[in-house]
Amino acid sequence: MVNLYRIRVQKYIQKWGFSIFYFQQLNSIKNDILNKKRNRKRFSSKMFPTFARMQIFIKIAEIFKCNGVKSMTMDSIAAKLCISKKTLYTYADNKKDLVKKVLECYLVNEKIEIEKINTNTKNAIDTFLMIVKIIINQLHDVRKSTLLELEKYYPETFELLEIHRQEYVFELIFQNTALGVSQGWYRENLDIKAASYFYICLMKSLTDKAPDYIDFTPQQTLQHLIQYHLHAIASASGLEYIKEKINDTYYE
Repeated sequence: MVNLYRIRVQKYIQKWGFSIFYFQQLNSIKNDILNKKRNRKRFSSKMFPTFARMQIFIKIAEIFKCNGVKSMTMDSIAAKLCISKKTLYTYADNKKDLVKKVLECYLVNEKIEIEKINTNTKNAIDTFLMIVKIIINQLHDVRKSTLLELEKYYPETFELLEIHRQEYVFELIFQNTALGVSQGWYRENLDIKAASYFYICLMKSLTDKAPDYIDFTPQQTLQHLIQYHLHAIASASGLEYIKEKINDTYYE
C-alpha cells in the first residue's frame, strides 16, 4: 500500500511539477499555525487543501492570471490542465464554485507563506518587504482585467478578497507598524491604526479601474504603492535602511 501511494505521488509530481518536499513544508507550517492560540480564530484545518487539490487549484490560478476569468470555460480549463471535464467536476460543482475554491486556496497559500516570514524574521522593515515580495511575485503576469472580472462577474468570491484585506491584512499591517514604531524604524508619533487603514485603502487601487493614461500592471502598481507607504511612515533611520534594502528586495 505504501509503495502504491509513493508511485501515485511520483506521477502527480511528474504531471504537475510539484515537489513533495514543498507540500511537506506547507503541512509543517500549517501545524505550527494551528498550534498557536492566536491563530485559531483565523485558521482551521479545513482551510488547507489536500496535495492533489492544491496542485489543481494553483495550476488553475495561473490559468486565470494569464487568460482572465470570464473567457475561461470548464472545457477550456480542463483542456489546459490536460484532464477530462469529468475529472475537473470532481473538484468543483461548476465554474462559480471553482473560482471560489481557487481563490480560497490562493489566500491560504499566501497566509502560510506570510506566517512563516513572521515566525522567522524580527526586523519590521525586513518582514514587510519580504511579505510584499511574495505578493509582487504572485501578481507577476496577472492581466489588468482579471481582478476587474472577478469583481464584476463573481462578486461573492471577490468579497472573500475584500474580507481578507479588511481583516487579515489590516491586522498584519497593524502588528508590523506597531513593531516598526517600537524598533525605531517607523515614526514615533505615527497613528498606527490610521496608517494601517490607509494601507488597505491603497491596496484597493489594485482592483480599481485605472484611467487610460495609467498603464501600470498590477505588479508595478503594488511596487509604487509600497514605496509610497514606507516613505510615509518611516523614521529618518528607517528611510536610510529602506534605501539599502529596497532595490534588492523588489528587483532581484
